[in-house]
Amino acid sequence: RYKPRSLDELTTRTKFSKKEIQLIYQGFKQECPSGIVNEETFKHIYGQFFPFADTS
Repeated sequence: RYKPRSLDELTTRTKFSKKEIQLIYQGFKQECPSGIVNEETFKHIYGQFFPFADTS
């Protein structure tokens, strides 16, 4: 089973705040409760966070 990295490590590596990472993770778990995501769902989630990014 996948074990997420520590929150402190994620904030250092990504420059997101702890609150932002927690919100992203909560959204991911709602969209993908199994923890597995397919390409279409990933693009949808990514597009919500980065609306001007190319998701093709």
